[in-house]
Amino acid sequence: MEIPTNITINVQVTLTDNASSVNWLQISHILYDHRVDIIIALAVLVVGGIIIGLTIWALLRLKAKLAEKRASACFETIQHKANEVTASGGLAAVGVGCSRTSHLAIDKAKTRGRTELAHIMETKVESLNQDFSEELGTADDTELNKLFSAASRQIAAQVLRGAVPEVLKYNTMDGITTAWALMVVDPSVIVTAFDDQARKLPDIYKRFRDSQAYADLVAEVEAFEAFKRQAIR
Repeated sequence: MEIPTNITINVQVTLTDNASSVNWLQISHILYDHRVDIIIALAVLVVGGIIIGLTIWALLRLKAKLAEKRASACFETIQHKANEVTASGGLAAVGVGCSRTSHLAIDKAKTRGRTELAHIMETKVESLNQDFSEELGTADDTELNKLFSAASRQIAAQVLRGAVPEVLKYNTMDGITTAWALMVVDPSVIVTAFDDQARKLPDIYKRFRDSQAYADLVAEVEAFEAFKRQAIR
C-alpha cells in the first residue's frame, strides 16, 4: 500500500522540529549549568580588553612624553648656545620650522632664523644710530642717515644671503618634524659694513669711528673673537 506524500512530509517536519527542540533544550541546560563559568570567561575577556587598552594608551603616552622631552632638550640646547653667543658679543637667533618632511622643516627653520637675525641686526644698528646721534648732538644729520642706511642695507643683504646655521637639530613626533636652527653672525659684519662707507662718506665716518659707540662695537667684536677661540679649545 502506497503512503501519501503529504503524510511523509508531515512526519519529516515533525521529526525535525522535535530534534531542534531537543538540541535547544540541551544547549539551554548546558548554558545554565555553566553560567558561572561563562560569566567569569566574559568578565576575563572584558577585563583583559580593558587592560590591553590601558596598556596601549600608557605606551602611547610614554612615547609622546619621550618625544616631547627630546624636543624640549633640543630647544634648550640651542637656546643655551644662543644665549652664550649673545653674552659673548655675538648676534644669534633661533629659527623654528615644522613640516611633514624633515628637509622642509629644516629649510623653514633656517629661513626664519635668518629673518629673525636680520631683525636683530636692524635693532642693533638702530641702537648704534641712537647712541651716536646723542653723542654727536644731532638727530637728523643727512650724512649720518646716509651712513647708517647704507650700512644697514649691506648688513641685511649679507645676513639674508650668507648666514648659515651654527647648530641644527630636529625631532619627529606623530609624523610632524620640528626643526631648530641657530643662526649666528659675527659682530665684525657690522664693523665691516661701516668701514666700507669710509670712502663714500669720509667726514661722518671719521666722526663715527672716533665715537664711543664705535669703540663699544669694536669691544664686542674682540669679545666674540675671544669666545670663538675658547670654544675651539
